[in-house]
Amino acid sequence: MRWIQPKSPALTLVCALLAVGLGASSGSGEPPSYDPVAAVTKPDSPDSRNPAQEVQQLLHADRKIFDKARTLEQRTVINRENLKLLETELKKRHTIVLDAREAYESAYDELRTARMMMHRRLRALLQTKRIKPYAVLFGSDSFSTFLRKQRTIGKLVTKDRDRITNFEKKVRHLKELETDRDHKEKWLANRIAGMDHLRKEILTDAEVKERLLHVVNMEEEYYQELRKEIQDSDRKLRKLIRDKEGEFRPLWFDKRKGQHLWPIVNADIPIDGHFGRRRHPKFGTVTIQRGISMVPKGWNGRNPVRVRSVYKGHVVFAGWVSHLGWTVLIDHTKGYMSVYGHLAKDVAVKAGERIERGQKIGLMSDSESLWGKRLYFEIRRDGRAIDPRSFLR
Repeated sequence: MRWIQPKSPALTLVCALLAVGLGASSGSGEPPSYDPVAAVTKPDSPDSRNPAQEVQQLLHADRKIFDKARTLEQRTVINRENLKLLETELKKRHTIVLDAREAYESAYDELRTARMMMHRRLRALLQTKRIKPYAVLFGSDSFSTFLRKQRTIGKLVTKDRDRITNFEKKVRHLKELETDRDHKEKWLANRIAGMDHLRKEILTDAEVKERLLHVVNMEEEYYQELRKEIQDSDRKLRKLIRDKEGEFRPLWFDKRKGQHLWPIVNADIPIDGHFGRRRHPKFGTVTIQRGISMVPKGWNGRNPVRVRSVYKGHVVFAGWVSHLGWTVLIDHTKGYMSVYGHLAKDVAVKAGERIERGQKIGLMSDSESLWGKRLYFEIRRDGRAIDPRSFLR
């Protein structure tokens, strides 16, 4: 099982939690062996954070808005992966704790049965305590009877001694199981505390990112810087498209205008995700949206969303693009290319691969997105963006 080292100093201790016994949990799929020496101490709570103050600190160094958002995003991705590792580990460790509880309950029932037997035996001894052993022996009518009674008494004494010895062993064993059970339950509680701290960090980073976007939209100097970054990213994307355009066998992308698939099923375009010119309500500044953003209708924000190719073609690029995050470019020939941005890191295609209509490209994500999880989609002809909606059915 791999482990990702987070960049947040507040999570260093949480990393140490996972380091204990992680190696034992990989490979066979069996629950990891429990090492009582390798105790997991309760992690300290993360340092208190002020999202508004963090945003100001991020913006004061310089005005690279996407760099700031990317820092938050990368830390969130790491924390989410670490949280998944903890959740997987917790399921396996939970089985160990349940086994410890069952062992304790079984030993407790065993001890209770042994205690009842001891009580009955002691009661019998108390009832015969006024009869002296020598009276029993010397009351024999013959030497053979005397020897038989002597052996019987010896066996009773030996059995009573064994009963007492076994009872003492069961008591000690129960105490050991109780200590082991308590230790494992504490150990499990500390794992859960570590997961809670990670969730808190993820939520705080999401709040910082949301406040960052708010500041950018409310303060003109940062908004103008954001516009410059988007324009610069567009120039780089146009150059990338020109460089990647190949000489493939002609396809009929343009002839099938209005018949191509939407890149996600049941797509819905948010109010700020349409193609074309947009005017900022506060500053009056006009920006150009060169593609469309979309999410599935009625999406709960959690279920994975599959992204597919709108038409067949050749993958000419699959990698990271500033402002778009993990991105795939598909060449449909005759100068037409489709662009899929804000994908998850594990892209399902690679450069040089021929792709069919409707084939899976990857999953929708929030990579390099200031607006949360959504798919960014463009169609370009000879490097220039055109409205994609006219090509989709």
